[in-house]
Amino acid sequence: MLHGDDVKLIDLGAVTRLGDPSGIVYGTEGYQAPEVGSEGPSVASDLYTLGRCLAVLALNMPGYQSTYRHRLPGLAAEPLFQRHDSFYRFLLKATATRPADRFQSADDMAEQLHGVLREVVVVTHGSTHTVVSNLFGGDLQPLHADADTLEPDWRHLPPVRLNPADPAASLVMNSMMLDPERQVAVLREAIEQGHAQATGEVSLGLARALIETGEYEQAEACLAQAAAAARRDWRVTWYRGLSLLAQRRYAEAQSVFDALYSELSGELAPKLALAVAAEQASNLEPAGHLYDVVASTDPSFTSACFGLARVRRAQGDRPAAVDAYQLVPRTSRLYAFAQLAIARTLMERDGDRLPSVEDLARASNTIERLSLDGRQLTELTTELLGAALALLDSRTAPPSETLLLGTAMHEEQVRLALERAYRELARLATGDEKIRLVDRANQVRPMTAA
Repeated sequence: MLHGDDVKLIDLGAVTRLGDPSGIVYGTEGYQAPEVGSEGPSVASDLYTLGRCLAVLALNMPGYQSTYRHRLPGLAAEPLFQRHDSFYRFLLKATATRPADRFQSADDMAEQLHGVLREVVVVTHGSTHTVVSNLFGGDLQPLHADADTLEPDWRHLPPVRLNPADPAASLVMNSMMLDPERQVAVLREAIEQGHAQATGEVSLGLARALIETGEYEQAEACLAQAAAAARRDWRVTWYRGLSLLAQRRYAEAQSVFDALYSELSGELAPKLALAVAAEQASNLEPAGHLYDVVASTDPSFTSACFGLARVRRAQGDRPAAVDAYQLVPRTSRLYAFAQLAIARTLMERDGDRLPSVEDLARASNTIERLSLDGRQLTELTTELLGAALALLDSRTAPPSETLLLGTAMHEEQVRLALERAYRELARLATGDEKIRLVDRANQVRPMTAA
């Protein structure tokens, strides 16, 4: 057992030499893997025992030697599983009946358990910290997105890390610097001319590039080849899910990524991919939950922060959407975009409900903290003062001295400032847009005495 920075052996029980057919096997009901009696102990059976120990320690499971001798309580019966779905999936894999369905090494098991623990700490203590995955890179949205491309996009999902031991790893890495069409040509040419073997990394890299170019049948052929070369390679499942997302087969992609989430319960990338698939399949409740888990655990995954905000807005929960945008770290390239989204969310109608004076004041403060160019600031001014005028016209809020970008919440002052903003935009516009803006300026200007 882990004790501070040390490890304490609390109960050894008995040992036998691995692979010794004449070794005597001792076991305890409720902890021993079901195949030990007939097939003997193995690495997989030892890891099963660890999983059962963790289950017995963490759960209220008095029937672990009878009712639950070779299974776990269901989600409905165990509140801990309802709070920590990743932990539930981890234990399901660790204590699977078939040895092939379990963790195959202690290192793999420890890595996934560490990821699960990180999520548990976030829920129970609220602390977060970035952890580098050995399987996936980081979220790609901050590298490629801008204000117009903050919608769900499978291309923003974290990349799979290459296996450095693969003979063709450097070739695949270098090809990733090229556009997808060129990647396909380079990898195919290398194989055809004998410069590279058709290794797992080549097959997977080629599949990814083919998905990018929309050649899905050929991508599937590459994935089948990779699956044949390496049995139970989770990366094949990942790329198959990406292909389904690219084809807009969202319900199927959900199923694929759900299975991968169970396989890699401590990783954030499969949860994020499952959330993207669920959102695009209009399954907002599970999408919001998964986005929340990822964003809360590591806010550098801005795809999850913006995804959570989108879902909450779609669910009509404007305050929760604002909270989601606020998760985007100040150090992120997308921080300013998130702040703009906060301002616009605070200014927008929520069905028939207008924003409050407090909402508009908060939006104003948010806008003033940002470094915006003249046109962008003027556009936001028209949005903010337009919302303020609608609120004053509704008579649901009285005039006040609250300043909105320097303008007090009085109808005449708001109208004058709004007129100026529309005329400034008209000065920068041409054609029909210029005419429309001048018309809007005339519509909002205050009435003057004859």
